[in-house]
Amino acid sequence: MYRILLLCKDTAILSPMIQSYFRMNTHDSLELFVVGVEATAIHPEVTKFLTSEKVSLEAIESHRLEDFQGINFDYILTFDPVAKKASHQLSSHPVKYHYDLDTNAAKLSAATCQKLYQKLNSILNEFIEEHF
Repeated sequence: MYRILLLCKDTAILSPMIQSYFRMNTHDSLELFVVGVEATAIHPEVTKFLTSEKVSLEAIESHRLEDFQGINFDYILTFDPVAKKASHQLSSHPVKYHYDLDTNAAKLSAATCQKLYQKLNSILNEFIEEHF
């Protein structure tokens, strides 16, 4: 079992999209932790987008990084500069991958949610195919 931390600056935009991806693409050999540096409410545009994609928001959880101190991860994937910097706070020394996705909440729309979701799917599919 591999432990993977997927870290975002908050839990408003990318975190719910990542959680929905892994609900539809389960992997028995992976223990996944989708976390924000800060726990925040889901952005309204993300809620609309995921609802339009028929994703249930009931099980989407907001977790913050400080709740996962002391856990040894095999991999950390970060998705923005804030998350990348915060990943250095962790005591374990996992393999780290950084992806810099533009998540400007002020410019978020249905179209940008769709593009972000597609980009995340591509990143996560590629990562899983390459490593597992």
